[in-house]
Amino acid sequence: CNVRFPPETPVPFFCPGLAEGSPLVRSSGVMSGLVSGGKDRYLNVWDAVTGDLRFQIERRAVAPGDNFAVSYDSKLVASPTVSSVVNVWDLATGAMVRTLEGHQGLAIVVNFSPVENKLASAGYDGVIIIWIAETGERFMTLKGHTHCIRCLAHSKDGKILAS
Repeated sequence: CNVRFPPETPVPFFCPGLAEGSPLVRSSGVMSGLVSGGKDRYLNVWDAVTGDLRFQIERRAVAPGDNFAVSYDSKLVASPTVSSVVNVWDLATGAMVRTLEGHQGLAIVVNFSPVENKLASAGYDGVIIIWIAETGERFMTLKGHTHCIRCLAHSKDGKILAS
């Protein structure tokens, strides 16, 4: 399991459903929960103190790789679907807040900037779309790949996006 905790945080529980690479959810700088996702098509939101499952978000159409991303302020979670669409949910309620449309092929990977609420998505069309997470507005489109993009990563300062 590859759950990422800050080094100073003791792990008080074991969640049997945690998926590899599940990101840590933070609220006001204090660990409040974990999000995990898997082939069962659900995002599980766990209480980090008790280990209890808070709620599940059903992802009706999950893209290959079960990719998802949590915003730097822990308010949003995004996941690509089996179409050209990326869905965004409110992490406090589990309600879907927007659907981002713009890829010409399957969107398979998403990644939030660590310093501002911009969301990058990419996939089979070889295009990266940067979205303003709060509004769903397209901020920028990056073209240059000739094949599928399977991975996105931001630098810690948010100034570099690798694909």
